[in-house]
Order: sequence, then structure tokens, then C-alpha cells
Amino acid sequence: MTQLARRMRARRERGERGQSLVEFALIFPIFILLFIGLIEFSITLSVMLNVNYASRDSALISAEVGDAVGADCLILQRLDKALGGGAAHHSGIQQVRIFWADADSTDSQGRLHSGLDTIGVSILFHHDWLTPLPNLVSVPPTGVTFDRSNTMRMEPVL
Repeated sequence: MTQLARRMRARRERGERGQSLVEFALIFPIFILLFIGLIEFSITLSVMLNVNYASRDSALISAEVGDAVGADCLILQRLDKALGGGAAHHSGIQQVRIFWADADSTDSQGRLHSGLDTIGVSILFHHDWLTPLPNLVSVPPTGVTFDRSNTMRMEPVL
């Protein structure tokens, strides 16, 4: 290799020395934003699944106890137990509705219905963000509110 070629190669390498640092500085904030978004989405999905499980478990116990004395208390105890602790703590519950359902699993809202008795439990839940995501992107700053409901057919006790 000639001396001129070595000098040209040395100049080229010196000029590219800071290039990777600049690329890292440009990509790092985007990476952090995606990482925080992934964490927040995972936590929110977990909370939604926990609330859905609690609604299904409460609907199951409500189908078992029917209209027995203290049924509402048993349903709410099961709901509290199903939510447990963690991110889906019972402090996020805004409303719990226990209702007779129509054949299409919607609230009968006091209408007379024929056929099998179906009972449902609906939970309105508010989840506050646990990461600084609202400071970084435009999402609702107070969190997200969602409604989960499940219905079960009441079976006669023999």
C-alpha cells in the first residue's frame, strides 16, 4: 500500500469516528419512547385481562348463588378476591353492575324475559398510567377507562 493511500484511508476513518455516536444520539430517544410505550401497553393489557377475569369469576358466583340472601356481598367479595393486588387493584373500580341478561347477553333493563335466566356482571374500571408516557406523547393524561362484562346462565340447584 502506498503512503498516499494510507493517508487517504486514515483521513476517512478519522472523519467517520463520531458518526456512530451521532446515529445513536438520534435513535436513542425513539428507542426509549417505544420501550416505555411497550411497558405501558403491557401493563394496561394485563389490567384489562385481570378485570375481565374478575368479571367472569363474579358472573360465575352470581349464577351459583342466584338471589340468595347476601348474594351481592358474595359477588363483591369474589370480585375483590379476583382482582387481588397488583396493577388492577380494586381502587380503580368505578362501578359494578349485576344484571339480568337477555338471550344476547345484554342488560334486560327491567324488561320481562322468557327462557333461561342469565345473569351478568359489568365492571367499569379506570387505570392510571404507571409510566411517564403522557409526558412524552399525546395520550389522555389521566389514564384509560374501560368496561368489561360477562354473563352466565343460571343453572338450577338439584
